[in-house]
Amino acid sequence: MFECQQKSAAAEFLTVAATAYYTVFELSKLRVADSVLVHFVAGGVGSMLCQMLQNSGCNVVGVVGATHKVKTAKYLGCSSVIHKSIHNVWEEAKKVAPNGFAAIFDTDGVKTLKDSYNHIKYGGCLISYDDVIKQGCHSF
Repeated sequence: MFECQQKSAAAEFLTVAATAYYTVFELSKLRVADSVLVHFVAGGVGSMLCQMLQNSGCNVVGVVGATHKVKTAKYLGCSSVIHKSIHNVWEEAKKVAPNGFAAIFDTDGVKTLKDSYNHIKYGGCLISYDDVIKQGCHSF
């Protein structure tokens, strides 16, 4: 049983890493010093995105939903962290990036999609990866 759990965790890690890599380096085409916003930055894909983006020279703004995750987000490389249970995400985001974000990585789905889209700067991109991560791949 333990060996099976290790294989499952390894597969999950590779899926998380591949998702983050693909969205950062294939889809978004970001430049050094671009400001980006990552929802659920202390989660699996969010934490990997944060590290890849920060190592690429981006200004990473992370969104968390719990106080204990603020420290984690800063440790991962966020220059700013928005605690959505305490602050309005979009008011705080506007303070950090008044002209919008070069990219927003949104795993919150329908709840934040419209607002995320409205905070993308001209020429930026919105990447939503909610359904793939939570539901897995399905053949039709």
